[in-house]
Amino acid sequence: MGLNDFLRAFRYKRKIDKFAKEIGNFYENEADIFCEKQIYPEDSRCSIAFVVPEISKFSGGHTGILRLGTYLCNMGHKVDYIAINDKSVEDMEKNASANFPGWKGRVLGRDALQKNYYDVGIATKWNTCYHLIANQKRFGLKAYFIQDFEPLFYPMSDHYILSLNTYKMGLKMISLGPWNAKMINKFLPDKDVKFIEFPVELGLYTIEKREIKVSEPIRLAVYIKRDPKRAPFLLIEQLKYLKWQMGKQNKRVEINFFGIEKNIKLPLGNN
Repeated sequence: MGLNDFLRAFRYKRKIDKFAKEIGNFYENEADIFCEKQIYPEDSRCSIAFVVPEISKFSGGHTGILRLGTYLCNMGHKVDYIAINDKSVEDMEKNASANFPGWKGRVLGRDALQKNYYDVGIATKWNTCYHLIANQKRFGLKAYFIQDFEPLFYPMSDHYILSLNTYKMGLKMISLGPWNAKMINKFLPDKDVKFIEFPVELGLYTIEKREIKVSEPIRLAVYIKRDPKRAPFLLIEQLKYLKWQMGKQNKRVEINFFGIEKNIKLPLGNN
């Protein structure tokens, strides 16, 4: 075996290990990969656990979960955020404060899934559903807070199949906005998916009437990421088309990219 073959095998082994860790040992659960039963809380004040991959800084999804958890704390519920990845609790608490100052609840490590009991467990990403199901005997009501239709994040693959399968697990599904619910019912018409509307902090994001003026050149700030689910190549082609159309009207367009590594040279604009 040559060096390249060794490195290729080593990298693939790491991918296998990462994948196994991502979904957890759900097959060790005595039940099938399905919610055995739902037990509704009897007390009006509950212990609630959000099962999260981790809490990352500048993550809109994690900020939404912290906002919801804080709202539940203010209603008198006890809220924990259980992270399944091996991240420092201290670092995640700092990230939570950066994302949502004044957040409430506790951040706990993965071992809390096997130590604590909760009235309600809420999965928040497709792979956290597998961890929730594997430890379902420690939760009364099992739910799934769906912020994205995650199968569309992947090509046809292991991740696509596993993420689509989470909608068949028997969890109480709550979608952020109606679109995810419509997509789930498109694939699985018999599934009941509730939804809540998108929240907005009107105290933070005020509505101001202003006159819109288009200057010359037209300056665009474009957020781009290499992640395929962000469709970076399609975004670039759309910007090429926009610049071409504006050029036909003798209008100049200045495109400024953010979010991608500075050493990547893009076919147009400033990175």
